[in-house]
Amino acid sequence: MQGKISQASTFIDSHCHYHPTISFPEFFSATSNNIKACIDNSSSCIAICLVEMEATDWFSELTSHAGTPSFDVQTKDENTLLVTVNEVEVSVFRARQINSLERIEVIIVGCAKEIPSGLPLDDYLKDYGKDYLVILPWGVGKWLGERGALVRQKINGNSMIVLGDNGGRPKVWTNIPAFGLAHKYNIPILAGSDPLPIKNHLFRSGAYGNIIEGKIDTCSAWISCVKNMNKTPKLYGSLSSTFRFLMDQIKLRLAKYI
Repeated sequence: MQGKISQASTFIDSHCHYHPTISFPEFFSATSNNIKACIDNSSSCIAICLVEMEATDWFSELTSHAGTPSFDVQTKDENTLLVTVNEVEVSVFRARQINSLERIEVIIVGCAKEIPSGLPLDDYLKDYGKDYLVILPWGVGKWLGERGALVRQKINGNSMIVLGDNGGRPKVWTNIPAFGLAHKYNIPILAGSDPLPIKNHLFRSGAYGNIIEGKIDTCSAWISCVKNMNKTPKLYGSLSSTFRFLMDQIKLRLAKYI
């Protein structure tokens, strides 16, 4: 894990899933604790992209969550919430993950409208790339073969996308051609925890992400910030060990049959 950062910055997990096995207060408490473990300066900000899977709408459910002295939710705009948990503020940005016709995962940040799944990848880039943030996230085996070739083709100078990495990737898995192309074309790679729906991932939200100079506390500011990047921002947190990665994959596959 990299050392603690002393200057005021925004620490953001750009690929954060909520799984309802735990409560919202538990989820955000874990998120803030995981990020605070990397922060020395109390003026630093905390943010996440709450990435919705198909048939979920946790963002909207959060807006109607009853406040308590230790947990409160305020709406800043249609794509930004401010969650306060144990006196720690977490900015929450709306995002949705869908699968393209080619079975490539696509994350779209900042769109309040319904986003259809199963469209060709080019349609997502054309229809959402200008006004929103379109992320193609790394996943186990999802950038291999024809799908990997298509992702690399779209990276070739395409200004409508950025790439995503996640803390579940094992440290030894370093040969990712798409990442090499992203560096070549000055396309940023955004990091996130990408919690899986398994027990030991329920409290890992916020554990891996990027450090951005300055205050980013709205979804529109985050989108604008990324669109003006020409390199991958600093990281906080760490990747998975090989053993942890293998165990997580086994648990994930077993969970489908339980």
